[in-house]
Amino acid sequence: MALSALVLASCSNDDLSAPAGDGPVTFSVSLPGDFTRTISDGTKAVKLSYAVYLKGQSDVLFTSQTATDPQADNFVDLKTTLSLDLAKGKTYDIIFWADVPGNSYYTFTPATKSVTMDYTAPVGNDEDRDAFFQHVELEVKGASTQTVELRRPFAQLNFATSDFAAAKKAGLNYGGSKVVVKNVYNTLNLLDGKASGAAEVTFNYAGLVENETTTHPGTTDASKKYNWLSMNYLLTGAVVPDATNVQKADKEVVDVAFQVYAPGATEGVAGDLINTVNVANVPVQRNYRTNIYGALLTSTVDFNIIIDPIYYEDDYDVEYTVVNSNEDLTNAIAAGESNIRLDEGDYTLNYPSTASADLKIVGAGKDKTTLSINKSFYTDGKNISFAGLTYEVPTGLTYDEFNFGFIQRAGDVSFSNCKIVGGLRLNLSAGEVATIDNCEFEVNTQSGFDGYPLFYYAATGSKVVVSNSTFKSKGKGIIMYCESAQKYDLTVNNCTFEASETTDKCAIQMHTEWGISGTLNINNCTATGFQDKNNGLWYEVNNSTHNQTMNFNIFVNGEQVQTAE
Repeated sequence: MALSALVLASCSNDDLSAPAGDGPVTFSVSLPGDFTRTISDGTKAVKLSYAVYLKGQSDVLFTSQTATDPQADNFVDLKTTLSLDLAKGKTYDIIFWADVPGNSYYTFTPATKSVTMDYTAPVGNDEDRDAFFQHVELEVKGASTQTVELRRPFAQLNFATSDFAAAKKAGLNYGGSKVVVKNVYNTLNLLDGKASGAAEVTFNYAGLVENETTTHPGTTDASKKYNWLSMNYLLTGAVVPDATNVQKADKEVVDVAFQVYAPGATEGVAGDLINTVNVANVPVQRNYRTNIYGALLTSTVDFNIIIDPIYYEDDYDVEYTVVNSNEDLTNAIAAGESNIRLDEGDYTLNYPSTASADLKIVGAGKDKTTLSINKSFYTDGKNISFAGLTYEVPTGLTYDEFNFGFIQRAGDVSFSNCKIVGGLRLNLSAGEVATIDNCEFEVNTQSGFDGYPLFYYAATGSKVVVSNSTFKSKGKGIIMYCESAQKYDLTVNNCTFEASETTDKCAIQMHTEWGISGTLNINNCTATGFQDKNNGLWYEVNNSTHNQTMNFNIFVNGEQVQTAE
């Protein structure tokens, strides 16, 4: 497609030389067409917008928003082309944005290199909110053709239910749903791919997605069908381009309320609110779908939340081996099962020496499943994670390597949505990371190490991150201790510490009599009932002489409050 040349007089950059006259740069622009579902297949976002800048500068050289500048045809079969006369020897930043023609949901502003989202009245199951973007940095060496694939800046959040027919038979007349999502964003920088502007969004009433069913990817039962109820686009946060400039992002979490409505008096109008299903800490990720499967209409359920890739090859679908006895649990681990779901009940972990795989154990809920740890266990470098259960370590265990209920020589360790009773004891080797998120710690003694909800005992090079958790004890919180001079790395985010009895300890203690040192980061934490030092949050002491030491670099809310000597 041959398009008009750039009118150089319109540019405010005096150093821009005239085009070399050896032909335009043609961009072959495509959208990914890899959806298997009819809804959200990318075919509605047919309008291409763009803006061109000299690299590192803010002045807009030319843009699709100016009628006299080159315009691209609409996408056909997810493809279009754009021809621009660029100056040979110059390097440009070029941003592309594709959306549905005439929509008012997004405002593309070349002057700020950004797009803003209008969340005034978003509606679920609305393909008109589909959109794509990409940034290209290009050094012009002559006429050329450049291939550009645009990417969605969104995570997609979907709800699917297994009980649609059963609900209808039981007399529930499903009309549609609303979805309320916290912790999303409303502005996207098209140059660096970063999102900003925190928002809470309500996706307004949307009816059933007709004739859209799926099977649960975490089960082998192909006969069990799920009806898609809701599809929503969420703008996710900060990203870092990879080597090919593909904008990738880590997982984030959002809190979601799924509201079920009866039909209204007229089609497309919400009737009475039937039920609200709240799901906290739902993982979402740019360019991925997060699918929430369950019996959403007829009963209280445990949710299977799965991030399903849109573009990338990673596969987060998980199939669990369900066990309901100690013997089955031990046998499953010994057989190399990686994903185990425990039914409701009480279990004791006997980790067999023949275990050969990473292990994830998921309970039926932290108030429904209890897993007792009566002695230390060794995973020999294999990763281990626990979710949705009570993890219990009894008091009075012998303090030694083999009997004290340590997680020994594991790979990475993860706890999420767990209740931890009696203490979590980590003996981490160099390079091992423990991540604890959204957990409740409960300890009902002050005696020795038994009184600490979290015992971080480790070698230099390990790391522990605790987030969004509560610690309830009789005066102790987290202890860092070792009988040799190791370096520690502990970060504690958004946690509360509550001491029910008078104590001479702070919430986080570093006992340095054997020479431990390291780094402690504390962010947005509170401590109630602890020793009146450092707001009750931390104290570093030689526990033999009771003298304060200064072996750790300590940061509170980003400010360094102690520098190691």
